[in-house]
Amino acid sequence: PFEVKLLWTWHDTDLNIEEQSYSVPLTSYLFHMMFASSFTLILNMSHLLLTGSTDRDKYSSNQFSEFVCMVLTACLSMPLAAFTQFLLFYNLLHDWFGVSSEACVWLAVGAYVVIVWSCDRDNPEGKPANAKSTRRQGYFGELTLVVVMHYLFYAALVLVCSAPEGLLSTGKHQTIGSDCSHASFVTNVLGMELPKKTHLCPSSYDEPYFTLNCSTELQLLASPSYVQP
Repeated sequence: PFEVKLLWTWHDTDLNIEEQSYSVPLTSYLFHMMFASSFTLILNMSHLLLTGSTDRDKYSSNQFSEFVCMVLTACLSMPLAAFTQFLLFYNLLHDWFGVSSEACVWLAVGAYVVIVWSCDRDNPEGKPANAKSTRRQGYFGELTLVVVMHYLFYAALVLVCSAPEGLLSTGKHQTIGSDCSHASFVTNVLGMELPKKTHLCPSSYDEPYFTLNCSTELQLLASPSYVQP
């Protein structure tokens, strides 16, 4: 939810982001999960293919392999997520079969939980990790620390540095129009044309975090397409 106050707002005029929780589309959670899993998969698989091992001491000593792994991970994480996981868990289920976004999210969560649990039970030696080794090695690695610091940083910005009630959103927004029934069409990866509202309609605008009620002073400084919380 802190993304709404600091970064952007999503209008529910698009079917892909219509279902929301605290004004954040459920597809945003899919986005984070799927691209993170693709990033992890490509990073580890590229290390395995280039060095024959995922052992950190072995692949960290080869700078060229590290660079290749970095490039492959950066370039392929998004396409892999979009054309495999997002296609399976969202485009096929939501766009083709009409399954709700909430159900798609929970199906994806369940799949990732099973994958993580299975990998945790099966270490490289083929034996389940025991309690002793778990306590010795721990689960709080560098990646976990980066994720925690990332989200705590944004949470701190919301709590300490921002006053959402006084923000003026001056970025690019969907065009405001009076024709609330006019629709445009976008094509998904399955080749299906999906409708979305062409204009942001003030008469049916019901987003709680941002309103269109700009004060007189702000109206003089901002165009009609700006949105003030």
